[in-house]
Amino acid sequence: MSETNAPLVADRVANDSPVVRVRAGACRRTVNEYLVQMSHELRTPLNAIIGMSGLILEGEPDAKQRQYAKGVYAAGETLSAILNDVLDLSRIAENCLTIEPISFDLRSMVEETAKALTPRAEDRGLALRVDWRPDVPRQVSGDPGRIRQVLGNLVGHALHATSRGEVVIQVAADAASDDTRAVLFSIADTGVGIPAARMERVFDEYVPVDASPYRSFCVTGLGLRISAELVRVMGGEIGAESVLGQGSSFWFSLPLIAADAAADRAAPRAWASTGGRAL
Repeated sequence: MSETNAPLVADRVANDSPVVRVRAGACRRTVNEYLVQMSHELRTPLNAIIGMSGLILEGEPDAKQRQYAKGVYAAGETLSAILNDVLDLSRIAENCLTIEPISFDLRSMVEETAKALTPRAEDRGLALRVDWRPDVPRQVSGDPGRIRQVLGNLVGHALHATSRGEVVIQVAADAASDDTRAVLFSIADTGVGIPAARMERVFDEYVPVDASPYRSFCVTGLGLRISAELVRVMGGEIGAESVLGQGSSFWFSLPLIAADAAADRAAPRAWASTGGRAL
């Protein structure tokens, strides 16, 4: 072996060494700490942008000023969501995601999430409906914040990918196994659909969709990846089905403990936004 080739071999050996792996781990921690610090630094001016544009909208701007202010407000909200996603990705990389199960009202959480997204649906001329099946326990034990985050990500994804029609959130459950129920959340839309070649990677981290009508909606990215990780950490499963040109259906299933399976059966109930304004 020539002396010229020796450093290359040494580099290959070194790259597999424990020392290099430790340094890589330290580097990841440094990057994650930097992301956390920068996100906090960015949040202060960002909150000012969102707050001030919100105050303008609460006043009496003319039509053009309102349009500009709405654009600034929407951009600020989007940047805030991206910051939250970046923080969650850093926690995922460090295996620091926390799940805090508590007892909560599942039906109220789902309906509140839908109502919060209703203005976005109305802006796109869409109906947003909730279909609550009678076999789902209302009081359960789980992490409502993380479940809301996953549900919000998937509904937001569906709204972005749909230009007409509706988005339906359905909540169902399987037969009881002791006090634990597998609650299934499905979000169906009437949007452009996803090409079959992209379905296998739809939950990958920030994978763009190439050369298709779907690309124009910019709906793949951090939210889907984070949702998949959150569902995995909560012990559930996630998946998606789609027909190009007809729509998509994203779903996730979580094992939730019913607070009182016998007394908590509820009659079928539907909640819907039909495009009207609501308080």
